[in-house]
Amino acid sequence: MSKEKNNITITDPFKNKKHINYALVESVRPMMYKSLKYWGKKPHNIFRKYIENYTKENEIVLDAFAGSGITPLEAVQANRKAVAIDLNPVSTFMIEILAKPLNYSKFGKYYNEILGKFIEKEKELGFFITKCEKCKNTARVTGIHWDGSTPILIRYECSCTKGIQGKIPDDFDKEIIQKTDNIETPYWYPEDEFPKTDFFKSVRRGVGNQYYKLWTNRTLYLLSFLYKEIEDVNDEETKDFLKFAFISMVHLVTIMVSARRPKTKRPDSGSWGRPAWSKIR
Repeated sequence: MSKEKNNITITDPFKNKKHINYALVESVRPMMYKSLKYWGKKPHNIFRKYIENYTKENEIVLDAFAGSGITPLEAVQANRKAVAIDLNPVSTFMIEILAKPLNYSKFGKYYNEILGKFIEKEKELGFFITKCEKCKNTARVTGIHWDGSTPILIRYECSCTKGIQGKIPDDFDKEIIQKTDNIETPYWYPEDEFPKTDFFKSVRRGVGNQYYKLWTNRTLYLLSFLYKEIEDVNDEETKDFLKFAFISMVHLVTIMVSARRPKTKRPDSGSWGRPAWSKIR
């Protein structure tokens, strides 16, 4: 029995290609890539250079570990077709949102409606109020600095003075904080537990076993109200953009954001370090 010899020819698609064998420098990241914090974002302009050099227009670019979506998004902008895959649903959701056009008119309409309801709810609850040290009237709290579980500084805004002011928490402030410690939230929020791995040991020691404990009770109340209002939007595409806006900011109101050092003279700007971010990813 004779065996036929199969001659398979494999062509090298890069045979006559001029390779990139020199250093490339990252340029300023466009705003679209700053819209959601996602660790490990790659330099967009360098990836674009490789895509344009090693593929042709209308060819397919596959990224099986898409992450922050730099590769597929740059591929689409370079007139290629992109396939993006990732185990993390936040990754694929982010890529889908950034790749779609936004109807600014619709988005603005729903945004303003929700903002109005949110402001009214905040006033109704009275969770974020203090007494102005200058005029003694009720003022809106913009932030609280903590030392462990002890409030040490109240940041607030009042119509009697331009800009944000600071004060040491008084009895009025402490009473409100204590009152809201045990407030029950009537709206849905996730009660999932942290993965039972060594990576989360320190987190569980610090805040407990569940994700929602990364927020104070009063913040969780308003966040869950805000998310409910977003879920009630009947335009699915606009709803997705609103959800994207929600998840892009929700980490900024956790108890993990640390106050900057006094020498920076930025008391209303928090620091978001990598160790803290790893707790909520």
